[in-house]
Formats: sequence, structure tokens, C-alpha cells
Amino acid sequence: MADKYGLFAWHVSQWRCLSRKGKLVLPGDRVQMFVPLVVEPVGAPDLAAV
Repeated sequence: MADKYGLFAWHVSQWRCLSRKGKLVLPGDRVQMFVPLVVEPVGAPDLAAV
């Protein structure tokens, strides 16, 4: 997996270890937890917009 994303194997191993211990802190942990979702009805595509 590390090679696929251009990372070192030890780096991924360290992340997994920290995650198992509950010590992995991601930058996203400090951002807003709610993101509004907009759902539009499914219909024929608007060809004028293309």
C-alpha cells in the first residue's frame, strides 16, 4: 500500500500503530464536523448546460 501512494512502509506502520493506540490526530479533527448536503431530484440531464 505504501508504494501505491508514494509513502515509506514504516510511515504507514507508524500511523497504524498510533491509530490502534488512539493517538492518531488528523488535521480534519479540528474542522467543522457537519457539512450540509444538497440533494437534487434525478431527472433528464440539462443539455443546455453542457
